[in-house]
Amino acid sequence: HQPIPSIKISRKKSASRPFLEPSEILVFLDAIKGDSCEVAFLLGLHSLRLSEIQALRKDTHIDLEKKLIHVSGATVPDEHHQLVTRSENKTEESERTVPIMIPRLYELLAALPDGSDPVVSASRSTIYKHIKKIAADNGLPPISEHCLRHSFVSLGYHLRLSETEVMEMGGWSDSHTVHKIYLHLAKKDRMK
Repeated sequence: HQPIPSIKISRKKSASRPFLEPSEILVFLDAIKGDSCEVAFLLGLHSLRLSEIQALRKDTHIDLEKKLIHVSGATVPDEHHQLVTRSENKTEESERTVPIMIPRLYELLAALPDGSDPVVSASRSTIYKHIKKIAADNGLPPISEHCLRHSFVSLGYHLRLSETEVMEMGGWSDSHTVHKIYLHLAKKDRMK
């Protein structure tokens, strides 16, 4: 009886998600204007996960007077693959308040009717298809909705926010993602 040989397979390094740099964010903002998923995209650029975006309600999460988004709750698939809205977020740090930094988002949120309807009613697949097409049509990296969350870090860097501020606003529980993007952008600035 021969022993079974031990085989080790090296782990494939996970590829970093692409993100938009500040100059690409400007191209993206122009390209999404008027798109049916524009609000979802702008919320992504404010660090919100798609599950958090789909849970947003104007009457409980949006404070137009103070220009704030209160991120609390998530819409996620249940065990039967049906979307359900839960009061808890992915992590404790995910429950947060984010300032509305892009004026166009403020305009669009102010134009929504008051009430408890979702701020974004588009399906996940519609949002995914729209962002893929917009990126391809405008020479942008092949981004997804979640990549906009990482692009928020780029926006924070451009606005000269500290890594800690961006981490808190974005609801990250560790600094790895924020630090990696800040290092990349700082290196590009030095090269310029």
